[in-house]
Amino acid sequence: MSSDEDVSPRKRSRVARKRQEWVDDEEEDVPTSSKKMKQSTKSNSPEPKKKGRKSREKSTPQVEVRVEPTYQEEEDEASESANTEDDNEGSRQQSSSSDDVVEETENARFRLENGTDDDCFEIPLRDDDLLYIGKVGYKITELVDVDEAMTAVEMFEDELQEYRWRCLYERFPAFFSLVRSPSNGARPDVPAAVRSRLVNVLILAYAHMSPHLKKVLGKAANGAPNKKIRAHCRDLSDHLLMLIYLFHKLICIFEEDAKGSKKKPGKKAAGGRGRLKKGKAAVQNDDEMLSGDDELGEGGGGADDESSWEQDRQKVLETLTEIVNLSVINEEGKQCDFALKYLWKGSFAKETLNTLLSCALKFLANPDITRAPSRPVLTGVFRLIRALCRNFRQFNYIGGYLFETLLSLDYYKEGAATGYPFIERIKAVAVNKDMNKLLEGMLEYFRKTTVSVSANNAKTLCLFMTHITEMEPYIVFFGIAPFLGLLSDENASVRSTVLNVLTQLLTQDFLDPTKVPLSERFYNARNNMFDHLLQHVRDVNANVRASALKCLTTMARLGKIPADLIQDGLVQLVGQRISDDKVAVRKEAIRFATAFLQNNPFGHDFDRNVIEKHLKEGMQKRDANRAAAEKTHSPDEAQAVFDSFKDELSAEVRKYCEECALEVFVIPDEQERKDMYAAFIARQEERELGNTGSQTSQPPEADLTMRWLYTMILSEENKIDLKVPARLLVAMAFTNQLKSEHLTQEVLVTEDTEAQVKMIVDAGMRLFVNTACMIIANDPSSVLKKEQDAERFKNSDRALSKDINALVMKLVLEHEFAQCLPAVMSSVMAGEGGDLKLGIDFVVKCKEFNISGSEAAVRQLCGLVWKSDDEGRKQILDAASSMFLSNNANPRLRDAATCENILNLVKSMSDHERGSVEQVLALTTRYNPIPVGVYNLLWEQVDEESVGKQVSAEKKRKQVAAMKALCLLSRSDVDRNRKWLRRYQSIVKEGWPEIAAEALGCIANLASWHRKEEKPVPGKEKEKSRPYRISGKDSLFVTIRQFIIAEMCREEARTWNRSLRATLDIYFHICKDTFDVVAGLVGKMLWLLRRTSQALHYYEQQIGIDQQPSQQRRSEIQAIDPMQREMVAEDRCKYLTRLWSVLVERLCVLTGEVAVRLLVHTDYVFVREFIQARERISKTDPAPFPARPLHAWEENSVLRRGIFDFGSDNAEDVEATGLTEDERIREMARSVIDTRLVHPRSLLGRLVPLVVHSVRAKGSPPRVRFQAMNALSKLMLVSPYLAASGARTFFAFLNNAPSPILRSNLTIAAADLTFRHPNLVENHAASLFAQLQDSDSCVRETCVLILNHLISNDLIKTNVTLSYALLGYIDPVPSIQHLTRGLFHEWSKKEGIMNHVPSFITRIAADSRDLPLEHFRTIMNLFIPLIRERKDADVQALVMKLCARMECTKNAAVIARNPDMPAYFSHCLQLFTLNAKGFHKLVDCLEKYQDCLGDDRVYEDISSMVKVFQKDDLKASGGHSDIADEVTLFLRRLAELHDQHTMEKEVMGKVAKMTFGNQSTVARKVRGRRAIAASAPTPARGRGRKGNKRRVIDSSEDDDDEDSDA
Repeated sequence: MSSDEDVSPRKRSRVARKRQEWVDDEEEDVPTSSKKMKQSTKSNSPEPKKKGRKSREKSTPQVEVRVEPTYQEEEDEASESANTEDDNEGSRQQSSSSDDVVEETENARFRLENGTDDDCFEIPLRDDDLLYIGKVGYKITELVDVDEAMTAVEMFEDELQEYRWRCLYERFPAFFSLVRSPSNGARPDVPAAVRSRLVNVLILAYAHMSPHLKKVLGKAANGAPNKKIRAHCRDLSDHLLMLIYLFHKLICIFEEDAKGSKKKPGKKAAGGRGRLKKGKAAVQNDDEMLSGDDELGEGGGGADDESSWEQDRQKVLETLTEIVNLSVINEEGKQCDFALKYLWKGSFAKETLNTLLSCALKFLANPDITRAPSRPVLTGVFRLIRALCRNFRQFNYIGGYLFETLLSLDYYKEGAATGYPFIERIKAVAVNKDMNKLLEGMLEYFRKTTVSVSANNAKTLCLFMTHITEMEPYIVFFGIAPFLGLLSDENASVRSTVLNVLTQLLTQDFLDPTKVPLSERFYNARNNMFDHLLQHVRDVNANVRASALKCLTTMARLGKIPADLIQDGLVQLVGQRISDDKVAVRKEAIRFATAFLQNNPFGHDFDRNVIEKHLKEGMQKRDANRAAAEKTHSPDEAQAVFDSFKDELSAEVRKYCEECALEVFVIPDEQERKDMYAAFIARQEERELGNTGSQTSQPPEADLTMRWLYTMILSEENKIDLKVPARLLVAMAFTNQLKSEHLTQEVLVTEDTEAQVKMIVDAGMRLFVNTACMIIANDPSSVLKKEQDAERFKNSDRALSKDINALVMKLVLEHEFAQCLPAVMSSVMAGEGGDLKLGIDFVVKCKEFNISGSEAAVRQLCGLVWKSDDEGRKQILDAASSMFLSNNANPRLRDAATCENILNLVKSMSDHERGSVEQVLALTTRYNPIPVGVYNLLWEQVDEESVGKQVSAEKKRKQVAAMKALCLLSRSDVDRNRKWLRRYQSIVKEGWPEIAAEALGCIANLASWHRKEEKPVPGKEKEKSRPYRISGKDSLFVTIRQFIIAEMCREEARTWNRSLRATLDIYFHICKDTFDVVAGLVGKMLWLLRRTSQALHYYEQQIGIDQQPSQQRRSEIQAIDPMQREMVAEDRCKYLTRLWSVLVERLCVLTGEVAVRLLVHTDYVFVREFIQARERISKTDPAPFPARPLHAWEENSVLRRGIFDFGSDNAEDVEATGLTEDERIREMARSVIDTRLVHPRSLLGRLVPLVVHSVRAKGSPPRVRFQAMNALSKLMLVSPYLAASGARTFFAFLNNAPSPILRSNLTIAAADLTFRHPNLVENHAASLFAQLQDSDSCVRETCVLILNHLISNDLIKTNVTLSYALLGYIDPVPSIQHLTRGLFHEWSKKEGIMNHVPSFITRIAADSRDLPLEHFRTIMNLFIPLIRERKDADVQALVMKLCARMECTKNAAVIARNPDMPAYFSHCLQLFTLNAKGFHKLVDCLEKYQDCLGDDRVYEDISSMVKVFQKDDLKASGGHSDIADEVTLFLRRLAELHDQHTMEKEVMGKVAKMTFGNQSTVARKVRGRRAIAASAPTPARGRGRKGNKRRVIDSSEDDDDEDSDA
């Protein structure tokens, strides 16, 4: 340790003698800015309070900031002047300073003179390294206590007032004592105010040191430093390193205290800030430098101390940043950055870099650094880091250090911190993107280091990846490798974050081929990232799958999905996720499908027929273009020209060959060839110029050869005259001028004429093609034209191929979207997890884009209008408004589009979809009326004049569709459609059955009954329309009856059911004389049936008479042709039999429909209108009259005759009868239903025998019995007597009918019977529950749906056979599984259900062959959680019952059917949670199931249940359970019993094995003796008996042995 006392007087004199060699430039002048700062500081500081003693300044020293005079080196030749200035300086110091100042200066100069590198200060790795005696360099010999250290702070503050900053070297041991962190032991208890004061003192020390530092470093930078400069550099290095070390220690202390105060906030000091206490007494030193009223604060992290450090943070960061960024100007006038390198001879200790970096990173460990108020501090931290990176050139090193720090931040482990501002601050402090190297260094460290992802750092890592990608995607793209490696990590959130990173990159412009051309590297990288994204659509984690789909949705909305990657089945891959078992995945899959369809790159029209048509046309165009392109080639073109006249040329050649054979052929000479050429040129000029008198020049010699002349004349005259070229060709052949075509005269003369012609023509073809190509090649204009044509065809082919590929891709996409529709509709109809809105949006988009199947999906969506959920109905109605009604501003286009939408909707509409579509259109158009232009367009399509006439099938389909659309719209505007009543009647009368049935529907919709079910339109609540009624004598009903009778007689009447329902609606809701018209219709049908029966009976008699004819009949029969006689009789019998079946079948249908309508009419419509009429009459004549029986005219009100009367509601009448007038009316209606509707003389009573006979007759056709049974079920709803009589027949058909449709219909009818006759169905409930095991899935689904309705409404009691409904949990049909969950969810809410659970389990577990243990576990895992949340008493009682049921497994019959029965019950027990009472009951029942513990599965289930109870009990009791010992003993007892039974099984197995072995040995011996006996002679008589007896015994033993072997 170097101090003032260590310097002897001798050394001081030696220093004084050498002062001539030193130059001291220390100036005492204070800068103006410093003086102003001092004045302002003094003026702003408050007057200190006095308490008996002189108070000192605040803990934060308010001192004059004055730059200390610095030392400058002078030249050697100016030494004398320097000595003189030095003497003057010494005299000034002696006059103005105390002895301490002189001693400090002397000590400082001694260090400058005698200091070496061996005693320089170095930042230690540990604090205690400075105390090591054997340490080389600076060391501390002894520690200073806290009081002396606090005094040293005060003294150093006073010394800084006199600019004696070099005293830091002497005061460092005291400061070290304040910040030391011992290796063993706790840190000294130092008041925070003292350390805060030390921070400000050190900042002020550097402010005084900075000017001198800059001057010394400037000298060092201007040349090779001499000894004096090196001495000053060494001295400044020690002081700077001390400052850095002390700053680092203070930052560590303050930040740790700040973190601790956030976790455990301390109380504010009682005496306020600035009190230094030890117990209750103030700490004072002997010199009274610190008093009880001193401004120094108490340690412990009070609020004022924290606020002081909050203020000092920024100053410390600025000071450290200034140290690192220190720069000087060299001799050349250039700025030298990082001037500190000159202190250490161009190198910088790594410990110093780590210390500065640790100073910056210590601030990041504080959770408050991420909040908005601490944003300036965070900016200062990264400015310091930027300074370190730029000056030290250690971007990768600092980046790795920073990455590790950010990844291990503690406050991100808690999950409370959500912001991640680090990357944003790095970008904020950067200048010209110079911090990008730091980010690259972080990513490089990320790439080289294997990051172990855990729950502690997963969130931080995710935030880092997300924010760095948002800020610098281009840098992340080049460092994407470590991100891709994390896709295989087990943490799902990390994988999801990486997928988001990939999405962020894939949406950047530098990877968009439409904006920038991609290199092969970028192209492959983009495809690789997209492949990774698609792979995780099938991730095992649902959240990751949802994230991957969400990323794809984002890319689809931005249009960033690469078009070249769509064809790899992207939509098909995502479409598979629409059926995912997780709701979030399904939602994201539907969102992607909707977004991608809306933003697809192929347009808005995906009509398959249109696409296929365009594709076919495009392929035809491409084929034609390619064919034309082939003709542009010279050989092909010449070949095509020659083929066009080949036959004619062959004929001419044949003539000349015949002349050659006769030797009369003349070969053209040169003059003839000239004449040929001249004629050719003349014709060409005439054709081109139109002049014929021009003189033709002599041809060149080359053009006179037969080869050229033949080619030119042939190409020009091929359509005029072929004699000249044929003559030239034959001449060349017979003069050996076709040798190049391998044809000579010697060969020709040996062949006949036909062979000569063929050989000459083939050679002429080759000659023509070759010569033509040579002529074109010699013509530059022809060559250029050929090249242009080839290029044009090539471009056209490329464009057509591109269009074809786009159409193919469009067709593939359309197919993939069409495949997504069924899954979406399944999700929508189930209505799970909010899929409804998304599914409806997708279907709407599919309809807009004309996807196949979208119209059917829209019709299926209309079924949601019947849902009880108002929100679901609202969504479907909103979607319907956008799908069906056009919003075009042009009325004509709007009406046409609306009409087309409605026609497309009804084209393929089935009967079961009709009601839903009609209801949706009615509700949609109620608030958005259909324009009259739409009706006009539909009537134009109907074309009334052509109805009933012979038209094409296409026109007939259009007419039926238009009429169907009018039928659907007729409810939306009843008043307008009533004006068209006669038009509808005309169509019914004249039209064919399909369009007439639709017209009947239009008439039925004109009634006003459905209006009463709808809510009134806003603003029209007070409007009341009179009922719409038409007299029964109107011609309309005659027309309808004629049509329905004709339909009834048609064997293949597909519209019969719809026509019948419409007819009955008209009769019951429009006709005034309902009874008359219905009775007339039924009477007419019965008359037809009777006439048919008579005719059939007649012809059957005729056939019987013909088989046994009389004498007179035999003579009559002989006069008729036998073949004709047999054919007529048999054909008429067959026809009448079919007609009779059809009539009976449809009469049964009519009976059922009439029965239901009469029931509804009497029980509902009549009562409603009777009450309303009574109210209307009572308003006009309020006088009451006593209760009495109704008159006949009042009873006729059921038939809509007369006027409804009113009764009395006074108290006396109520007391007399006990019923109000409304109740009396309802009771009267029920009496009419029970006694009058099926009276033998009533309409239904006359039809009942026919229905019963059709059901019970053995010879009834299946179709007749089918409809008769349906009719009987409806008649049973009306009459209690008929219900009781036909119950056995009904339930027999319910279980045994061959048709699954009939069984399903009867199941629905059973639900109606439960409402009408509950006791009847209760007696036959087993038959109803037996439908749960039906072989047909539709019947099972219907039964589950019906039971859900009955049980939820308490219409039926729980039966043990309901247990078979549990099998629906594992049904292969998903809809049945869903309905089963809903059934038992509703059932679990009922009271008294726990008693049925053991019976349920026993019933379904009776036979392991029907229900294996794995399937049983699946069922119970879904069923038990529904009931285990009930009362604890019920659950524990159920546990006891299940334990008791395990005792029944001792029954041999039970074990024979299911050997694993104990495991079934033990698995159910294991699913329950025990409490203390239940545990004791389980212990009490041990005797009942202890024999089953030998089964490992039973032991594991029961022991695991007990262990769970043990764990929960210990947790609830805080580790001190009262029954912990009992539980342990019980588990031990279970283990003992398990081991005992296991050992017994092993022993029994060994015994059985040994017994089996002995029995086998005995059997072998017996068989041996029997063989010997068989070979021995026959014994004597007496011995024979004994031997026989022995043989019998042996035989029996042998049989027993064989049985045991078996």
